[in-house]
Amino acid sequence: KQWYQRRVAITAGSSRTATVYHNGRQTGSFTTPPGRRLTAGGYLVLGQEQDSYGGSFDSNQLFGGELDKTNIFSKKLTSSEVSELYSAGRCSDVESKYDDVRQLKWEQILQQPRTGNIAEMDTCPLEQLEEQLEDARKELTDTKASKEEISDQLNRSEINLNKKSSELEQVRAYLGQTTGQLTETETQLNQTETRLDQTETRLNQTETQLNQTETQLNQTETQLDQTEKKLDQTETRLNKTEKHMEEVEANLAVTVSQLNQTEKNLEETRNDLNETLVEVEELEEEVKEIKKGLSGFNCFKVTNSTHWDILYTESFFDEILTEDMLAILDESWEKLEYFKGTRVTERLIEFFKRYFP
Repeated sequence: KQWYQRRVAITAGSSRTATVYHNGRQTGSFTTPPGRRLTAGGYLVLGQEQDSYGGSFDSNQLFGGELDKTNIFSKKLTSSEVSELYSAGRCSDVESKYDDVRQLKWEQILQQPRTGNIAEMDTCPLEQLEEQLEDARKELTDTKASKEEISDQLNRSEINLNKKSSELEQVRAYLGQTTGQLTETETQLNQTETRLDQTETRLNQTETQLNQTETQLNQTETQLDQTEKKLDQTETRLNKTEKHMEEVEANLAVTVSQLNQTEKNLEETRNDLNETLVEVEELEEEVKEIKKGLSGFNCFKVTNSTHWDILYTESFFDEILTEDMLAILDESWEKLEYFKGTRVTERLIEFFKRYFP
C-alpha cells in the first residue's frame, strides 16, 4: 500500500461560507443553508461514522491511517494562518500561538476514551527523514530527461541517502539509549516509590507520636492547672500566715514591752529586797545588843487576837523576841522564829505585814 500525507483545514465564519484548504492551499468552499443552527451537546467522533446519536457504528466505515494536530478554533483562520500551520510541519508547536482561540486542542483529544486498535506514535524524526527521502525521489523523477542531471542528482541523492541512513542509525542508537534511560528511570521511580512508602510509614509513626505527645501535653496542662490552684491556695494560706505573723509580732512587741516592764519591776523588787536585807542586818545588830542587857520579862498568853494586835500588846511591843514569846504565838507564826532576839518595833511589824501577810 502507498501512504500519502494530507493536511486538510476547513474555516467558516458568520457568512455561512466554509473554505477548504489542502496542504496549505485553498481547494474549494461551500455555503451552509440559511437557518441551520448548531445546538449544544452531541458527540465528536474521530475515525468512525455515527449513524445515530453517539452510536450505530459500522466496522466497514473505520478510518485507517494516522491523525495528527486536529484542532478546532473559535475564529475563522486566514489563508496565511492556515499556510503557516501547514508549513511549520507536524513536529512544530506553532498552533500554541492560537491557544486563546483554540477551543478543542489535540492534546485534549489524546486524553479522551478510545476504542479499537489505536496506538500513539512519535513519528516526528522519522517523518522528517521520510519527507527528505520523498524530496530526493522527486528530484530523481524531475531529472530523468537529462542523463547528466540524472547522474548528478543520483550522486547527490546517494550521498543524501547515505547521510540519511547514517542519521537513521544515529536515531536508532539514540532511541536505544533513550530506551535504556527509560528503563533506568523506571527502576529509579520504583525505588522512589518504595522510599515514599517508607516515608509514609514514618510519617504515620510520627503522627502517632505527636498524638501521644499532645495527650501528654493536655495531661501536663491539667496538672499545671491543679498546681496553679494549689499555689493560689498556698498563697492564700501564706497571706493568712503573714497576717498572723504580723499579729504575733505585734503581740511579741507587747510581750517584750511587758517583759521590759517586768524586768524593771523585778529590779525595783531586788532593790527593795536589798534594802530589807540591810535593815535585817541592822536589826540583827540591834538584837545582839539587846541580848546583852536582857534580864527577863513576864509572859502571858494572848488569845482571840490577830497577829498584829498581839504584837502591839505590852508583852510584845518594844520587847525582844524570845523562845517563850514565840511559844505564846500561834503555830502559823513560824516565820517569826527567824527574828528571835529582835526587838518588836513598829518597823518590824510593818515589815511582816508587807512580806508575810
